[in-house]
Amino acid sequence: MAYRSLYKFIIKKYYCFEKKLSEKPFVTTLLSSGVILGVGEIVMQLIERYKLSEEKRKTWSLSRDRVYNMVIFGTVYSFFISYYWYVKLLPRLTYAKGQSQLKMSLKKVFLDQSIQSSIYTASFLYCMTRQNGGTHIEGSEKIKKEFLRVFIMDQKIWPLTQLINFYFIPLRYQIFVIEIVNVFWSAYLSFVEQDNKENEIEKDIEKERD
Repeated sequence: MAYRSLYKFIIKKYYCFEKKLSEKPFVTTLLSSGVILGVGEIVMQLIERYKLSEEKRKTWSLSRDRVYNMVIFGTVYSFFISYYWYVKLLPRLTYAKGQSQLKMSLKKVFLDQSIQSSIYTASFLYCMTRQNGGTHIEGSEKIKKEFLRVFIMDQKIWPLTQLINFYFIPLRYQIFVIEIVNVFWSAYLSFVEQDNKENEIEKDIEKERD
């Protein structure tokens, strides 16, 4: 009975999303992108809580600032990427009369991974550093230090995901698929961000001891 109620709830929300996507694609994409990254951050924090000892779990609380930062980044950045890149620009850059769907999809993957992925990764590392109080120099250093690590992981996940997405999924739903995968991807990005912070704190402690 509970599964049936959950199924009905999901279907209802899906049709609601479908309606909003048809009526207001830009606004719907803008808001959903921010929410997706926020959910990814919450998932990452819950994973972090799971790794804590029983004693530390009692005093654990969700970091709202981290969630807000991810939501803001997702909402603002989606203006440039989620909507204009995937819906407007990418289809125009890869369209050619008479070409097969597979060829067009491969072209999309190539451009997406070589252009969008690089810009997104660098923007995330820089913007999250600044949002957390870092300086321009610290943001630039974060890109130099972490870009390759994140980009390599990106290439392990997104090319195949996007090929399936571009080939099988209609254009209007492709952003939706990307955002579902983004829940897990944003969780990984949050891990990179926090892992780097913890390393910096440990270094500061060691310097104080010396």
